Amino acid sequence: MADRDPLSTTVAPVAHSTAPPRAALPFVLTRTEQVFGAEYRVIEETLQGLLVLQGEQLTVQWRREQQTNRYGEEIRSDRAIDAVRTTAVPLTALTSARLDERWWRRQSSLVITASDLAAFDGVAGADGLQLDHPGELRVPVARAAREQARSFVNELEYALAEVAMRRAEADDVRVSPQPRQDALRPEALRPLTTADSVSEMVR
Repeated sequence: MADRDPLSTTVAPVAHSTAPPRAALPFVLTRTEQVFGAEYRVIEETLQGLLVLQGEQLTVQWRREQQTNRYGEEIRSDRAIDAVRTTAVPLTALTSARLDERWWRRQSSLVITASDLAAFDGVAGADGLQLDHPGELRVPVARAAREQARSFVNELEYALAEVAMRRAEADDVRVSPQPRQDALRPEALRPLTTADSVSEMVR
């Protein structure tokens, strides 16, 4: 975690789905780091995020706020706020969603698993949500928001099932058997005559 310039973030344009949102879930991530050196620094980062299920994509948005408290020759606090970052993950790159609940914890976790290791490239890394595993998106869910998170998981699981069904139907169409070519010849379509019937009986 490094000090950030509030004007240093460049946000690339993202193509948004035009479909109306089916579900949304806000989340908050916090991180703290202590740095010892010529001065003692405490760096606190807060990421305000939003998951939006829209069309056939999962949109992830977040804004990073960083406060650096410095203790050295002078004592001061610096604050930087990044622009909102947005990345879209196609549902075809996801495999499942679940709510990881533990009754003894004050908060649960929403876990979304990818079917492609590159699915969360847009949110992983130092400038993103710093995922523990690149194939899994895990965000905290406060106890008060568990019901909303359960609803979001249900909607996402239903959307994933719809996508899987459409892909299966498309695969069935591609592999359906083709009619025999000889069955399409004009002579194959002519009506049977009495001579044909007698010939078949002799065989």
